[in-house]
Amino acid sequence: MKIFFNEAKKLFRPIIIILLAVFIFIHCKGFLKLNYWPQVGTGNPWDTEVHAEMIEKFGPTLSRDELPALKEFYGALVADFEEEIRKSEVFARNGIDDYEKFCEADNEFLFKDGLTDGEQEIYNELIRYRFDLMPASELHFKLNELENRLLNEIEIGRIFATDETIVTMRDYLDRQNPEAAALLEKKYRADEMSLLTITPQSVVDGDSLNLVIISCIAVFAAVLYMLITDRLRGIYPIALSSKTGRKIFGIQAAVCGLFGLLAGIIVCAVYGAALMSKGAGVFLDCPMDNYYHDMWVKLDYRQYILIKAAAVVIFTGAAGLLSYIIGRFATNYISGLAVSIPVLVALCGAEFFATAHIFRVESAWVYSHFWSSVALPFAITLPICIGVTVAVCLILKRDGKRDIL
Repeated sequence: MKIFFNEAKKLFRPIIIILLAVFIFIHCKGFLKLNYWPQVGTGNPWDTEVHAEMIEKFGPTLSRDELPALKEFYGALVADFEEEIRKSEVFARNGIDDYEKFCEADNEFLFKDGLTDGEQEIYNELIRYRFDLMPASELHFKLNELENRLLNEIEIGRIFATDETIVTMRDYLDRQNPEAAALLEKKYRADEMSLLTITPQSVVDGDSLNLVIISCIAVFAAVLYMLITDRLRGIYPIALSSKTGRKIFGIQAAVCGLFGLLAGIIVCAVYGAALMSKGAGVFLDCPMDNYYHDMWVKLDYRQYILIKAAAVVIFTGAAGLLSYIIGRFATNYISGLAVSIPVLVALCGAEFFATAHIFRVESAWVYSHFWSSVALPFAITLPICIGVTVAVCLILKRDGKRDIL
């Protein structure tokens, strides 16, 4: 046990843990898609906010029975926007005093060439109301989000479809395979729909690979430095000269794997805290199967995040063991770096496929089974981790049969 603690002290130093936490915090603030919340999925700065307001009012899902209340919610936004319209002298002079007339003017002048001076004045005011950071702009964006993404989907039959509205989608359904078409029609006719907007899911999708890259780089740097330093100090030949000394190799492998897991946990914890600070917490109970995707995994947003985090942690654990293998055979820092770069690229490529691409597999069977939605991300993650573990065990077995390295 004393040997374990001595080896653990080399990696589990407070300064290393603090630097890792600080690094991921800075990375979250400057380089991840999370930094651009909420304008990641749609470019609309208030689409996430309006969905959060609906979740507060209706819960994580909207039911068919709540459509009248949704229309009231929409009508309240229209009324608030019309109050802002009436504050404009330009609109007042031109008889634009309600939302309908605002939309008519918007359609008429926004893309019209050769505007007169009077029309140019209206155009400039329309632009100000649409894009300036003012209450009217926020209300306009929220109305657009509801109209273009939610109310329009209801109207064409992608949400709360009836026998009449489903006709609009029939040509699209006929282009799918029979199993997918049956699932989609069932979804369109469902009595409930998720209120999860695209930004919370898009942010996690885009950042999961970066989280693995960050944590794997940190793991490789710390582990390789420790192991190669031990080799250069001549510790390995001494350790191999006795049965007791050989124990250090198994202990180092365990410490490296545990350090990888800890690094992944720290990275995911810091990222999760940053994600919640952006307002993602309100979406945790929302099903991922929303109206932005024809078919999706049978998970809620909380489960989706946890599965992504688990995949990241498992990968960083594998990175810890991989870096141990490289460190055992690298003769100096340069050779360790030369080998670790392609290994990191391959590992991160596998992670991308496992946590990002595999969720998008166009298989109706996948989207109709809860367990497959959970199991698929680990179909690649776990074999890699198991394979690396087996390789480490073979190296340790070899060490038990030789006296010099």
